[in-house]
Amino acid sequence: MPSHLSRRNVLLAGAAAGSALALSAAPAHAHRRPHRPFGRHGSPSARLTPTTLYVHPRGAGDFTGLQAAVDAATGTGRTLVIAPGVYRETVSVPADRTGMTWIGASGDPRDVVVVHDNAAGTPKPGGPYGTSGSATTTLRPDGFTARRIATSTAVSPATNSPAVGTPCCVSTPSAGANAARSCTRSSRHSRAPSTSWAPPSPGCMPARTSAPPPSSPASTGSTHARRVAAAGWSMGGYRAWQAAALCDHVTAAASVCWMSGLKQLLMPGNNTLRGQSAFHMLHPGLARHLDLPDVAGIAAPKPMLFLHGGRDPHFPADGVRAAHDRLRTVWRSWDAEERLRLRVRPDHGHTFDSPMQDETYAWLDSVLHP
Repeated sequence: MPSHLSRRNVLLAGAAAGSALALSAAPAHAHRRPHRPFGRHGSPSARLTPTTLYVHPRGAGDFTGLQAAVDAATGTGRTLVIAPGVYRETVSVPADRTGMTWIGASGDPRDVVVVHDNAAGTPKPGGPYGTSGSATTTLRPDGFTARRIATSTAVSPATNSPAVGTPCCVSTPSAGANAARSCTRSSRHSRAPSTSWAPPSPGCMPARTSAPPPSSPASTGSTHARRVAAAGWSMGGYRAWQAAALCDHVTAAASVCWMSGLKQLLMPGNNTLRGQSAFHMLHPGLARHLDLPDVAGIAAPKPMLFLHGGRDPHFPADGVRAAHDRLRTVWRSWDAEERLRLRVRPDHGHTFDSPMQDETYAWLDSVLHP
């Protein structure tokens, strides 16, 4: 691996060791500040509004889990204030919870994390979860808002379907829903200080507040305007090349396991016809004018990587070949074919395992730090 990107993303958490208490003439509680797990957002004994509920992982709120709070928050306009903690669960918000708001109590999205380990290929009775069924957080109501919350999918490579590189595992079927504004990836890699990874999903922003969105790539001194890239796996891969095509500030993109000719996807049994990954069809009428690789081609001549598995059941080999041929034609027309990397790993399926991660991150490092 290049020196810029390590093999592990190590999260450091401060731990307080035991400390000796010295005797003092002043009372021990003289300067002690009251513990406020919900910060300035009230508490169960002093609610912001009558419709506000409080979630705390160790029982200081109304509920210890988000799904239980969502189930209890019937009606419209309800607010959940969520204390710092790691909430290991899947959460599904029904469509009738319109206008619901989630608030991370600490103000830092890294403190409030919703995480689970379902992947598209994770087995369950009746078959695997599938793309949309494996979401950690599913949001169906109109008018939903989340502030300072991180949601992630933590999948072991042993499942052969890790979610590493997926910008965010949040499903928002409702066109009117505002997706969580602070999301994080479950990447096992660290990022170079001078590199910003733009969030491919319009509804997902990185949890690190130091990494600005594509609309302002150089808003901090740690981000170089020419080192903003989008990367993703599966539907995250689709969002990555779409972000590169539509945003001038995204200077490169890596898409893993999401590119094909549309015609080849419209086959019986494919996820596109089952609704599992039909989110890419939310641009009405576009397919009458442009095929999928044509849309990705709008990004030319930016550096682009399209990496696929030869045994991917969701993307037929003839569809991948057709898309690659079209992409080569577009980049060649710009005299920039060397900036386009098209790769198929014959023995891989719909996955983003360690070898594919190594290849993707090494390529991104080479184009962002030439």
